[in-house]
Amino acid sequence: MAVDFTSQPAKGPHIEMTPLIDVVFQLLVFFMLTSVFAPPAIELTLPQLESQPSEAKPQLVLNLDAQGHVFLNDEPVAEAELVERLQAALAEQEDHSVYFRGDKDAAYQRVLHLMQLSTEAGADRFQFIYEPEP
Repeated sequence: MAVDFTSQPAKGPHIEMTPLIDVVFQLLVFFMLTSVFAPPAIELTLPQLESQPSEAKPQLVLNLDAQGHVFLNDEPVAEAELVERLQAALAEQEDHSVYFRGDKDAAYQRVLHLMQLSTEAGADRFQFIYEPEP
């Protein structure tokens, strides 16, 4: 049982090409997928519509200040006549929505009461107007 200590000729450095080919292929696929292709377009001449611009219907905005005063579209309104005025204004609208804008110090109970009165007047959608925090 002899051990062979003869030296074998040293091989030069060997570079594996498989990982390099994989990386190049992935780069090729990446650039092919991210390049902008021009979509096929068809030249069309669209007809022009001759009509009057539609008139925007006024929105109903209920304002509630910190002291509890109610305003309908920036006009002060007494709570006793609020339902009556809302019914008249909602009759002119198609969507029956009311926008609420309340002071941050206004009592939440007052806002709920105004929503209840608006429901009695025929409103079926409520949206709150607010200012986003900076």
